[in-house]
Amino acid sequence: MRLGQGLNQKELTAKANVHLQSIGKIERGKTTKLNHKTKNGLAYALGVPAEYFEAVCRGIAVEAASRLKFCQLAECWERSRIHYGCL
Repeated sequence: MRLGQGLNQKELTAKANVHLQSIGKIERGKTTKLNHKTKNGLAYALGVPAEYFEAVCRGIAVEAASRLKFCQLAECWERSRIHYGCL
């Protein structure tokens, strides 16, 4: 996903506000659980629902997760209040 958007790890780190080591562990499959901040930061940075990352960690088909919707309103993200289904 990161490469598909033309981002290197440092750029993703800055955009998602996630530590560089965390990005590396996630990409190498060394992390199976993501905390709220990491999950939402990556979702915001990559433009996908946070549930996508939960699905990947649980081994659920990504196609099923990609059907989920999430709010794209900036105020929802700034206040860490995501309203699913607001599209």
